[in-house]
Amino acid sequence: MAFSASLQIIANYQFPLIAALYGKSMFVIEESRLTLEKALDELCQNEWAVSDWRDKAIEELGSAEAFDSIVPVLALALEQTDDYAFDSCCGLALQFAGIAQTTQQPEGLIAMLKQLKIHEKNLTQGSRQVYEIASWFRVTNVI
Repeated sequence: MAFSASLQIIANYQFPLIAALYGKSMFVIEESRLTLEKALDELCQNEWAVSDWRDKAIEELGSAEAFDSIVPVLALALEQTDDYAFDSCCGLALQFAGIAQTTQQPEGLIAMLKQLKIHEKNLTQGSRQVYEIASWFRVTNVI
């Protein structure tokens, strides 16, 4: 749990500061948490609301910013109690990985995937999102 608390502190405070300093578009967990919640609420009126959220998150994102956003969006996935929201966060992590164009593991990835694997088992019926992320980073045998 100490890792999750540390990650939350980093995501809430350092990423917005870094983004402001460099003027880059970066995944900001607090802002994205609220936007995702709003998108989930809007699903009845707009079936594309969550997809729109994901599209907006990757807009004008460079490879370095995408790489730095992978673990924070996985931390957001860990908070989800809705399987669709969980899958959407994991899918966004894969989109970030694709934009980053690397299989290099971001710091904290293995520990996060181990937590997500347990969360995924409890939350979903046979989802394989965590496995897909682990496959991208070539760490399926570690988690």
